[in-house]
Amino acid sequence: MFSNSPYVIVLPKWSRPLLPFWQRYNAGWEGIFTFAKVLIDRKLAEIERRVEQQEALEGEYLTYLLSNTDMSLKDVYGSVAELLLAGVDTTSNTLAWALHLLSLNPHIQNRLYSEVSQSCPEPSAEEVTRMPYLKATIKETLRMYPVVPLNARIFSEKDVVIGGYYFPKKGKTLVEALQQYVSDAYDDIDIIQNFSNSCDQWIQARKTEVQDLTKAESDKELGAVLKGHQ
Repeated sequence: MFSNSPYVIVLPKWSRPLLPFWQRYNAGWEGIFTFAKVLIDRKLAEIERRVEQQEALEGEYLTYLLSNTDMSLKDVYGSVAELLLAGVDTTSNTLAWALHLLSLNPHIQNRLYSEVSQSCPEPSAEEVTRMPYLKATIKETLRMYPVVPLNARIFSEKDVVIGGYYFPKKGKTLVEALQQYVSDAYDDIDIIQNFSNSCDQWIQARKTEVQDLTKAESDKELGAVLKGHQ
């Protein structure tokens, strides 16, 4: 599926019945869902057995989908299969680059280790909200090394000129996000310095955002009070 994804992005739709990439792409997805269904069915059988034996099932994602949502079994198959696929392709990629950047920046690594050590021992979603530097590190990693290295857009309404560059109507435009942030012109010193500075900028940007939201809420409340006295 992945090997044929670039063709799906780049080539026009009219080429799909004529060239083999589209059939191979769909066959790849079928293989993924077929394999995932085997694993999901195995887990469903285990859940059923544990229910019969009155064992605890709290905290399991598949159990949550089956008991707390209106999703059909078909939707559950699709959701879990895509989650497994996305986890391999996205999370592992981001963590690999994060570890690489942290290895180049020992002072950031030490600061992050200190934050995580103080907020855990038992990590949960609640603890993550108390670790702004962890979130900043991951955000900057994703900015520099995005999971999806390129994207495509179509100007469907009219011809567009941006910065002197002409984009024709209904023409497909590819944007290479990775090349925008990491250039061969940068050496390791530049990358280290940029990563270090940008992590702090993410935290400052979040503080500014919170302050703006707080001010907006205060202005809204003040406006309501003044309106009530009119």
